[in-house]
Amino acid sequence: MRAGRGLTQRYFAGVSSRTYVSKLEHGQSSPTLEMITARSRALNVNPLTLVAVTLRTKSGQSVKALLRSSQDKLADLAQTRALKDFGMQPTTAVPMPRSTNLLTDKRLATTSQQTKFCFAE
Repeated sequence: MRAGRGLTQRYFAGVSSRTYVSKLEHGQSSPTLEMITARSRALNVNPLTLVAVTLRTKSGQSVKALLRSSQDKLADLAQTRALKDFGMQPTTAVPMPRSTNLLTDKRLATTSQQTKFCFAE
């Protein structure tokens, strides 16, 4: 994603060192949640988008399938009250119904098209 947008590793200097960016991109290091959040801000994408696109690259599943699976699992966890400590009740845990096509929203479709990302280049 970085290279596809014409950004250099130095572009992320405010987020991390060029060496660390290189290690992430070559699969020699794993980012923390804080680093994923910082990199996603620098790339102007949602952290979940960054994670979903990376998982898509690793798993071969579509982003749509990964998001639907996550949505279904969140709904199941909410139904078993496993998310109550996070303040998520069964009716609030997943705001969209399971059958909703997550990529029909033009904004989401555009975001997923412009975020073809992989840490490894």
